[in-house]
Amino acid sequence: MGNKIKTQSKGFEATKKLLERSQEVSIYEILDKYGKIGVERLKNVTPVKTGKTSESWIYRIVKIDDNNYSLQFRNTNMVGYVSIVTILDKGHLTRSGSFVEGLNFIDPTLEVVFKECEENLRKELCGE
Repeated sequence: MGNKIKTQSKGFEATKKLLERSQEVSIYEILDKYGKIGVERLKNVTPVKTGKTSESWIYRIVKIDDNNYSLQFRNTNMVGYVSIVTILDKGHLTRSGSFVEGLNFIDPTLEVVFKECEENLRKELCGE
């Protein structure tokens, strides 16, 4: 006795449409678009004294395997081993021992960018 698999024509059609759309959509292109958007938004929310930190945002797309990608953001402005954007965002101790509160601007900005990217991918792939 073998197992029987039942299919519904509607279910198959939906799957067929999804597969057809996924062939047309370049995930890399969408991630590239949101990488550029993320860098612009991070530049706009980064505190500006000299402008060096706000202009030091970069992004990269890493292909983890055939089905998984990672969109990563980084700020290249360093003084020695210290990431300037990290101390601006998270806070830091001063030489006198007092603590300068961080501004917490990176996570909220990227949260919006990633949500928009996810919605765009879902719309492109699933037609939602």
